[in-house]
Amino acid sequence: MHSQKKYLGVLLVVSLAMALGACSALTPVAGTYPAVTPRQAQSGVAEGEVLRWGGTVVEGSRSAGETCLTVLSHPLDALGKPQIGGDTSDSGRFLACTQRRVDLARYHAGREITVIGDFRGIRIQAIGGHPYRYPILQISTLYLWPKRERGAMDHTFIQNGCNPLFTSIGCSSPQ
Repeated sequence: MHSQKKYLGVLLVVSLAMALGACSALTPVAGTYPAVTPRQAQSGVAEGEVLRWGGTVVEGSRSAGETCLTVLSHPLDALGKPQIGGDTSDSGRFLACTQRRVDLARYHAGREITVIGDFRGIRIQAIGGHPYRYPILQISTLYLWPKRERGAMDHTFIQNGCNPLFTSIGCSSPQ
């Protein structure tokens, strides 16, 4: 009987620790936000909204006391992480801007980020000589995702429904 109580006590402590660990798995960008993509926001439909967008940094720039990151947007998972690769397509581009200094060496091209911020309108800039309507988020939260491990079995390595490591089983290689 005494051994059963001890076992139940240990089980309770382990269960509590696991439950607390699960709570800590939430990211600072988890939550529910309006389902407006940057592409949809190009028409101005998000005026005054607090939005959560994410994707891959294309470039960063500083000017007139403002740092802006140009981001190729991707859909986000339940924790707010960009879903890159597989069947997910980009949802447009956006600018994430702040008056604070952002270390552009850390937030460089190719890094995955998630941004929460106020929609601040549209800025027209050129992409390849053509005008593009960039929706702007004024950053309140900027989350830099850890780099993905190279070689890890991850959805980022799936192209057109095929894993490029296994091209000999009917998957064609990209041209």
